Amino acid sequence: MEFVSSEEGFLRGFESKGKKADLISIRHEDIARIEVKKFNVGRTALTTGGVISLVLVIPVIIAIIYFFSNG
Repeated sequence: MEFVSSEEGFLRGFESKGKKADLISIRHEDIARIEVKKFNVGRTALTTGGVISLVLVIPVIIAIIYFFSNG
């Protein structure tokens, strides 16, 4: 559930895979646990850049090894 607001004893939001127009409300008393997840833009960008670099560099290394081994 993605949080929208907390008012009048209810936590309001929508399901992450649902439509944003379909707001749901849950009473505070019915909530057993709340988990907060943060999105780190910097770490995600570094990870994505590293993966893309590996995908591009590995074929070059393989081509260089192939070239020098076949002379």
